[in-house]
Amino acid sequence: MRRDDAGYVTVEHAVCFAAVTLVIGVIAATAQAGLTGSSLCQAVREGARAASIGEDNAQDAATASYPAGSYTVARGNGRVTVTGSAPYRGAAGWIAGQAHCTVTTIDEGDLP
Repeated sequence: MRRDDAGYVTVEHAVCFAAVTLVIGVIAATAQAGLTGSSLCQAVREGARAASIGEDNAQDAATASYPAGSYTVARGNGRVTVTGSAPYRGAAGWIAGQAHCTVTTIDEGDLP
């Protein structure tokens, strides 16, 4: 190593550390968004099933599965539609968008 190259290894390590930390943060945020979307859709499916079989508390069934979401239930034309939305939460509780999920199923209470 030449005398004027001293300190370059430290700088290279600092730059690489920052890049690796950024990549790990992006991976963690993407994983959290995926978990939020998956949990929300599962809750919407449970609410749709409850509404489909005629239970009056379809929103409660969805909320019990994933409390962070907000849910609406619509009936009509022999069908039940349950829609949910929840905020994506990133590191330190930052909100970075909304997850949405909708499920439509047959209203078994309307069947002959």
